[in-house]
Amino acid sequence: MWDGRLVRLEISLDITDLKQTQNELEAQKNLFQNVLDELPSPFVLKDYEGKFVLTNKAVANLYGVDDPSSMIGKDDGDYIQDKQQAAFFKQNIREI
Repeated sequence: MWDGRLVRLEISLDITDLKQTQNELEAQKNLFQNVLDELPSPFVLKDYEGKFVLTNKAVANLYGVDDPSSMIGKDDGDYIQDKQQAAFFKQNIREI
């Protein structure tokens, strides 16, 4: 069960070998998304403006969304009615 604590995760990727085909990249993306969706804890990746770049099913469930991919490009304010709580998440991403 998610206890509400935020965890910061930094991932560094080596993208020097860009010779993969589009199908290989899509297969890797799908595999990564499937792994994330099996995590019991919410996982989000946001851009510098606080917009969702990647989410998993646990996050979608928290916000009452069926498809995690539909959250891409949106932010917490699109789902949280409490403006003070939404502002907290936006401030948190700015601090990170």
